[in-house]
Amino acid sequence: MIKLIKHGNYRTCSCYNCGCIFTFEKEDVTTEDLGKNEYVTRVQCPDCRKMNTVNLTGGWNAETV
Repeated sequence: MIKLIKHGNYRTCSCYNCGCIFTFEKEDVTTEDLGKNEYVTRVQCPDCRKMNTVNLTGGWNAETV
């Protein structure tokens, strides 16, 4: 049986460095300007603190990479 633990708009990410799987919200995403109209969106792993790149080009509901 499926049980709802908590309502919310959470996305999941698998850390490239330590492999942990974590959830994040829109407020956790940082955007960095790479210059010439290029941006990268990242979230910080709560375990190892490394930054992970996420793809939100289609809006908040887009898949993470």
